[in-house]
Amino acid sequence: MTSAVQEPRRRSPFTLTLTILAIAFVVFSFIAGFWTNWQWYVALDRSSVFTKQIVIQIVLFSVVTIVTSASLWAAAFFAHRSRPLLIPMSDEDLAMQRYRDGLEPLRKILFIVVPLILGSFTGLSASSQWRTYLMWSNAKPFGEKDPQFGKDVSFYVFQLPFFKFLIGIGFSLLFFCLLISAVVHYVYGGFRPFAGERVSTSTRKQITFYLGLFVLLKAVAYSLDKYSLATKSDSLISGLKYTDVHAIVPAKTLLTYIALATAILLFMSIFRSFASLPLIAFGVMLGSSLLIGGLYPAFVQQVQVKPSELQRETPYIQRNLTATTKAYGLDKVKKTEYKAIDNPSEATFTKDSGTLSNVRLMDPSLLSP
Repeated sequence: MTSAVQEPRRRSPFTLTLTILAIAFVVFSFIAGFWTNWQWYVALDRSSVFTKQIVIQIVLFSVVTIVTSASLWAAAFFAHRSRPLLIPMSDEDLAMQRYRDGLEPLRKILFIVVPLILGSFTGLSASSQWRTYLMWSNAKPFGEKDPQFGKDVSFYVFQLPFFKFLIGIGFSLLFFCLLISAVVHYVYGGFRPFAGERVSTSTRKQITFYLGLFVLLKAVAYSLDKYSLATKSDSLISGLKYTDVHAIVPAKTLLTYIALATAILLFMSIFRSFASLPLIAFGVMLGSSLLIGGLYPAFVQQVQVKPSELQRETPYIQRNLTATTKAYGLDKVKKTEYKAIDNPSEATFTKDSGTLSNVRLMDPSLLSP
């Protein structure tokens, strides 16, 4: 019986060439786009504008990446630190213990690399919102308040988009923290589906903490959602309509309080055991979101608005017309009454004969019916 020594597989020159060409293409495309934009701004003598954009993008990327990576590392660190000390008692426990032993040499590296990768993705997303940040940081009041909430119109142009951007970053951060915490707890025995105690106390507390933060952030999102209604557009008008004012805005306010109460119960359950009360509160919040935030506005639209839509929507259509005329400066147009001549002379008709010859003898809007 002969034995052969297997040589390590080498990457083919064709594959290596394609990889190098792909990387070179990406790098060249980036440099070409950057250089073209730079030359365009320099030609307009506005290089400082482009420089400021790049600086803001770098700052946003760095800050969000550092905060996200540090938070994810802390989630993994505390999940590992609070791991239960287990003695393998079954085949499943022995298999997981071998897996943990094999993972241990790489654990510290993974706890750094994985948060950095996820943090970098979040940072890239944040850097694309440099316009939103600059508009918020350079906001100026318009001196005009909206008729529903009494806020300066500049709030909807400058502050609201930035607040929504922060909430989006917060949701991404909490989702990744919850995911990493759950994975680490599972690998190191915090979740024990084959044992009597399925979830350890430390696992329950850490997961509950992140759920509480998530629900608390959801309360803030509910509070801002009602202001977003002032800028939404549909086929009829832009802004709030009857259903928005009388159904959705009160629903968002009520959901804000429900989410706050749920978050408080979740935080309290970290220090005191309330059995299933936080889960019940979380379920009530989800059910309320469906019932109050979805079904109730649909009911108001079908029962109250549809039968007499023009009457219901007239005040809000007028709001839209008023805002539009102010935005275009048409509210300052001076109106004067035109006094028609009762008995025009023949010379008047002769003078305007070119115009009069184009006047329709029959109104098409009346002739068609």
